[in-house]
Amino acid sequence: MKKFSSLIVGLVLGFLVCYFFVCNKTDFVSDADVEADTMVERSASNPPKGLIDSETAEAMSKAYNPRQKVVSALIGLEDNVSSWYSIDDLNAYLAFAEVEAKEKGYTMNGIRLYLGVHPPITEDTKNLTTLFMVSTGILNKSEGSMINLSMLQDGGDDIPGGSGLDMGGQGDPPNKNYPQN
Repeated sequence: MKKFSSLIVGLVLGFLVCYFFVCNKTDFVSDADVEADTMVERSASNPPKGLIDSETAEAMSKAYNPRQKVVSALIGLEDNVSSWYSIDDLNAYLAFAEVEAKEKGYTMNGIRLYLGVHPPITEDTKNLTTLFMVSTGILNKSEGSMINLSMLQDGGDDIPGGSGLDMGGQGDPPNKNYPQN
C-alpha cells in the first residue's frame, strides 16, 4: 500500500511539474484566438484601467496650453501638443518589441511614453516636442518559485538597450488641442 501511495504522489507531482514548466499554453493558441481575446478585452463591458472620458481629455489638453506657449516662445516655432501613430505602426512595434525583449532575456509587460525633443533632422522638426515609447519588462530569472509574483506588479523597468518608437505625426496645426477634427 505504501508503494501505491508513493506512486500516486509521484504521478500528481509529475503532472504539476509538466503543467507549470513544460506545457506552455501560448504554444497552442492561434493568432485568431489571440485577436478574439483582444477584442473581448477591448469591449465596453471590460474597459481598460485609466480610461477617461472626452471631457477630461479635452480639459487635460487645454491645461497644457500655458506650457506649450512658453516652449513655443523659446524655440521660435509652434510646438507640438500631440503625436499620432498608425495602428499598423503600433502593432508592428509591439510585436517587434516583444521579440526583442525575449532576445534580451526579458518578459515585456508594457510600454512607457516619454516626452522628448526631436533632434535637428530638418528645420521644420528642429526642437519640436515629441512623444516616444519604449518597452518595459521584467528580467527573466530563476528564483526557485513556480509563480512569478513580479509579473503581478504594475509597470516595469525600461528594457536596457531596447528599441523605442518615435516619429509619429504631429497635429495640424502642431498646437491644436484635443479633439482634432
